[in-house]
Amino acid sequence: MNTRHQKCPAFNGGAFLRKTSALIAILAVAATSLLPVQSAIAAVTIDQQPLIIQKTLPPNIGLMLDDSGSLSWDFMPDICYLNGVDCNKGTINNDAMIDASNNGVYYNPTISYSPPVKADGSFYPNAAGLTSAWVDGFHTSNGSVDLTSYNGNLDTTYVNYSYVTSKQKAFQYSTGAAAGPYTVHYVANTSCGTLTNCVLASDTSGTSAPSGITAGQNIANWFAYYHTRILMAKSGLMGAFASTDATFRVGFGSINGQNTAGIPPPSYSFSTSNNSSNKLAEVEPFGDGTTGTQKANFWSWLVGEIPNYSTPLRGALKAVGSYYQTAQPWQTSSSDTTELACRQSYTIMTTDGFWNGDSPNVGNVDGTKGGSTITDPNGLTYTYNAAAPYSDGNSNTLADVAMKYWSTDLRTS
Repeated sequence: MNTRHQKCPAFNGGAFLRKTSALIAILAVAATSLLPVQSAIAAVTIDQQPLIIQKTLPPNIGLMLDDSGSLSWDFMPDICYLNGVDCNKGTINNDAMIDASNNGVYYNPTISYSPPVKADGSFYPNAAGLTSAWVDGFHTSNGSVDLTSYNGNLDTTYVNYSYVTSKQKAFQYSTGAAAGPYTVHYVANTSCGTLTNCVLASDTSGTSAPSGITAGQNIANWFAYYHTRILMAKSGLMGAFASTDATFRVGFGSINGQNTAGIPPPSYSFSTSNNSSNKLAEVEPFGDGTTGTQKANFWSWLVGEIPNYSTPLRGALKAVGSYYQTAQPWQTSSSDTTELACRQSYTIMTTDGFWNGDSPNVGNVDGTKGGSTITDPNGLTYTYNAAAPYSDGNSNTLADVAMKYWSTDLRTS
């Protein structure tokens, strides 16, 4: 960023050290003449870093969530890219679809699936069990299913989760390389009958869940909180943001605005191809997760996201870039509008696949030399020089949008 507006506070290290030396001398004299004061001096907390080092300003972090319809799917990558699927013939090998090496959101017996963390540091509850697993652990009113007989009818129907005969039923998953061959394993509720490669839901041997973890509980937790792309995204974001510094300034929104009602004020309005009234929560100190903090608002908004529509990633990323060109992200607070050019600012975009939607009309930014000449606080200047690995011959890509706002002086005055 250009620094024609307020620079970050300068630090006069020499003057400070001179004053510190004088203060030390005064304290030394006081220590010899006023012995009763020694206990008070000993109680002073000593800074563990050199005093000439400034504390870094809390950064801006803007999250843009992909809430397109494909986030509701229970397979990843897209169907025609999966092993075992022939889209020309319309055939699907279910053994391939239930192998986590091939279908990235299916159950993996080597992973411990814990309920995600809440904004206040507590955790969502464990799912009830293998035969009564919540369809959506964040919306338990959506009901539950018996995973030993569930055929995927509440999801995409491309995945059959169970093995069912007139005498036997069990949850099923495969192991093996993504391209096969596949070995199918079963987890039954109370009896495996004649099934091989089968354990009971109560098993803790390490066969169908990490050793010491109850297989049925692990599977139920996976289904409740991770079995679709959006459930995995929500749980993953909660884990990623749980330990975020309370002083960090966080904003958030989604590409289709499927929960704009959950966006807290103040907000930045923008438009994409699917929503002309979308909103981005402006960056605010994240807080500790108690009611009313930005962290609590973030959790509440995220839980309320319901995927739908297409994937206008380019327009949504452009909107965040345009937001960063406004004054608010650079101001210290609502009561102190001083803009600090040295505040680091980031955008995190989550997505499950290909972009589409209206063109961002930015051109071939990463393939064109130029952009703003940016002057840093030390007076050094920088201009983007189109070169590998960033430069290409394509225009209006997601990378072009990112490069536009990286190489442009966001606040010129």
